[in-house]
Amino acid sequence: PAKNFYLTLLDENAGQLDVVYCADETNTVPKRRPVGKGLTDYVNGQRRVVYVTAAELARLRESGAVLVRQVNYNKWAGAPLIDSTGKAFGAVALFLVAEEEQPLSSEDLDTLSIVAAQVSMAIERRQAEARLRESEARYRLIFEHAPMGLLFFDPKGAIIACNEYFVQIIGSSRQSLVGLNMLDLPDKQLAAAVQTGDTRGFFKDPP
Repeated sequence: PAKNFYLTLLDENAGQLDVVYCADETNTVPKRRPVGKGLTDYVNGQRRVVYVTAAELARLRESGAVLVRQVNYNKWAGAPLIDSTGKAFGAVALFLVAEEEQPLSSEDLDTLSIVAAQVSMAIERRQAEARLRESEARYRLIFEHAPMGLLFFDPKGAIIACNEYFVQIIGSSRQSLVGLNMLDLPDKQLAAAVQTGDTRGFFKDPP
């Protein structure tokens, strides 16, 4: 039943909370704020769905549990985003403004909790994919610019990949080398050396 919904993610390095998605009819949700004692911080600390009315929010303010700006939250609910290690890294939240709006039911809160769990898994998967791409890019950079000839081959001896240094040593093109069996390398002595793994006498500076 809520018209206002937002998703926050923790930027630990900057000590900030970023609102990465927001539907806010009041235009009061900040896009970025320092980690502190806001409702999102409170939810992350509780590690469970939190539902507060305006009166309960006032009590939380008075107790110092939360320090939020003066906004017209009549009812507010939030669920933490928790990764596979059990660490909270953000929250999904919704709020109602008009007093006549119906309170959120236990089914609504269960739905919010399920949404938070699904969003957590999706974000963690995307972050893992991004880290993998970064790792592969670094590896590819090292592989391509290593000051030695490098190649990979499958169990049958077919070359899967080789770096530019190896291409220059062989004096051939990468296209002609990939897919070629190691034993069919142009230099037969090098082919035998690659097969045994002792190529110390061959991998010198390319011309």
